[in-house]
Amino acid sequence: MVNDMPDFEDVPVEPSQDSLSPHVTAANDLTPEGRSVHFAARQATQPQSHNFSMDAIDLGAPIATLRSLGALSKDGGSPESSRVVPRDIERSYSCDPVARGVLSDGDARKAVNIYFENCHLNAPFLSEKPRYLDHNFRFSSPLLFLAICCVGARFWETSDSSGSIQGLHPRFFELTSLLDHAISRLVLQVTPSDVTLDSIRVLMLYIQWMPCSLEQSEKTLQSYQRQPKSRYNDISAYSILGIAIRYATFLGLDRTAIAPFKGSASLILEDDVARFRVWRNLLTCDCNLMLSSGLPATLDPVPAAEVGRLICSLPAAQLPGDLRITALVELVVIVNRVAKSSGDHSGRHLDAYCLKKVNMDLDEWERSWVAQLGNTESQHNQLPFSSVRWYRLALNSAPLGPLLSSSNRTQASPMQLWLLQSLETCLTAASQTLFSLSEDANKFVWELDSQSTQSLPDGAFLVDRVAVGRLCYAVDSTWISHAFSVMFIVLCYVRGTIDDDLQIRTITPKNLLRICSPQQPRSTSVIIRLVRLALNIFEGVCQTPTFHPARDFQVIVKNAASLVLKEETADPQESQMIDDAALQSLLDSINESGLEWPMNLFDPNTDYGLGWEV
Repeated sequence: MVNDMPDFEDVPVEPSQDSLSPHVTAANDLTPEGRSVHFAARQATQPQSHNFSMDAIDLGAPIATLRSLGALSKDGGSPESSRVVPRDIERSYSCDPVARGVLSDGDARKAVNIYFENCHLNAPFLSEKPRYLDHNFRFSSPLLFLAICCVGARFWETSDSSGSIQGLHPRFFELTSLLDHAISRLVLQVTPSDVTLDSIRVLMLYIQWMPCSLEQSEKTLQSYQRQPKSRYNDISAYSILGIAIRYATFLGLDRTAIAPFKGSASLILEDDVARFRVWRNLLTCDCNLMLSSGLPATLDPVPAAEVGRLICSLPAAQLPGDLRITALVELVVIVNRVAKSSGDHSGRHLDAYCLKKVNMDLDEWERSWVAQLGNTESQHNQLPFSSVRWYRLALNSAPLGPLLSSSNRTQASPMQLWLLQSLETCLTAASQTLFSLSEDANKFVWELDSQSTQSLPDGAFLVDRVAVGRLCYAVDSTWISHAFSVMFIVLCYVRGTIDDDLQIRTITPKNLLRICSPQQPRSTSVIIRLVRLALNIFEGVCQTPTFHPARDFQVIVKNAASLVLKEETADPQESQMIDDAALQSLLDSINESGLEWPMNLFDPNTDYGLGWEV
C-alpha cells in the first residue's frame, strides 16, 4: 500500500513560543533583572481585543467559561500561537508504526487480523468494520490503530520445522514504546480535543491486554538476560480504568450512549451502537476489577441494562458478541445491586442475606441465559458463563477467609449454614472454571455439582486443545480467575475442609468421606484430576518461548499442585523445600488477590482437624 503520509523529513521543527518572540534572549544570558524586563516585554506583546464582550457568554463550569473567553485554547497551547505542522497530523505520524518504520505494512495488517480473529471475541467492544476497510483507519484513527497493532503483535505467530510458534513480534518493544509515548501524552498532556471515543477505546485495549516490559533487576543488567514481564496488576488496571471513566464522563457517555436506545430503533445510527459498546465495556471492566481487586466499582450499569437487548435486533449488531455482552451487563447489574444494598461497594463484606439473594439472582440469570445462549458454539467456556462462575467464586469466597485461615484452635467453632452454602458454591464455581476447558465439558459442566461426584465423568480430565487455543488470547484478568480457582480448591484440601473428592467434611457422613489432609489424595480423586487439568491448561497456554501473561500465574498453579500431587523423590528434605516454596507462593498470591487473610494461613503448627458442626 502506498504511504499516504507526508514526508516529515522536510517539515521544519516547530519553533517554540520563545523563538517566535522578537524579544527573546538566551535564558542563560539573562540576569534576574533581565528576566523581569524580558517577562514584561512578553506580556506587552500579548494581543488584546478591543471588541471584548460578555454578551454571549453562558456561565458554566469555571474552566469552560474562561476557555470561552480565550483563557485556554482547546488544544492546550497559547491561543495566539501558530503551528508550522498541524497538531493532529504531527500526532498521527508520531504514533504510526508503519510511517515510523517499526512495522511493515504487511506486518501491521497481520497484527490487526490477529486481534480481530482471536482477541476481539473476548471483549467485543470495537466495531468490526475497521478490519474490512483496507487499513484506512490507520489514518482516521491512528492511535487506535497503534493500540490494536500492539495487541496483535503480542500474539505473533511464526513458523519453523516443528510448526507454528506464538510469541512477541521481533520489534514488539519498539512498538510498545510508541504506544507508551502516545498514552503518556494522552494522560499527562491531554487537552479537550484529545478526549474522544477512540482515546477511551485505546485505554480499554491497554487495560485488557497490557503490554509486557523487560524486567528491571540488578541481577539482569544485560539486555539479553532480561525477561519480558507483564505490567498487569490491580493498581495499574484501576488507575487506567479511572482515567477512561473520567474521559467518558467528560464526553457525557453515560447519557449519550444510552439516549438513542430509548427512542425509535429505526433512528439508531451505527455511531450510536459504537458508543454503546464502549460504554458497556467500561461497565463490565469496572465490575470485574472490583471482584478481582476488592477496589470499589463506580459506574451504574442499570440504565444500560434496561435498553441493552435492543442492540441485538439492529442491522449494526455483531452477533453473538453483542448478545453475550448484553447478558454480561445484566450480570453486572446483579452484583451492583447487592453491593448497593449491603453498603459495600467492593463486594467483599456481604452478609448472609445479601449472599443468599445474590446467589439466587445469579442462578435465575443463568437459567434464563442458558436458554438463549446455551447452544451457541463453545458457549460453555466463554463469556458470559465463564464470568458468572468467576462472580460466584469471588463473592462467596470473601467471607470464608477467616474460617479457612484460623489456626491454633483448641476447639473449632461451628460453621454457620450460610457459610457452608458459600463454600459449596465456591467449590462448584472453581471446578466449573477448570472443567469447562476439558473435552467433556459441554456435556457435564452445566450440571456440575461439587458435592456430587456423579456429576463428573470418570477418568482423567483431558484438555480441550481448541478451547485452550482460544484461551491464549484472553484478556489479562482471565488468568486471575483460573489461578485463583486452583488455589482455592487446593487450599480447602490443605486446610482439611474437604476430602480429595471435594466433599465438605462437616456435612458428609464419615463413612462416605475419602482421603483427607494431611494424607496425599488418591490419584483417581476429583482434586487430583482437576489439578492435573489445570497444570495442562497452563502448560498449553504458556508454550510460547517469549512471553505470555499466564506465565506469572503458572508458577502459582505449579506450587499449589505440588501440595497435593505426590512427589516422586526419595529425598524428604527436597520435598519439604518444594512444599515451603509452594506455601509461600500461595500466600503471596492470596495477598495480591485483595483478600484479607491472616499471615498465619500456612502455619505448619495449625490444627487441620475441623470438627465443625452445622
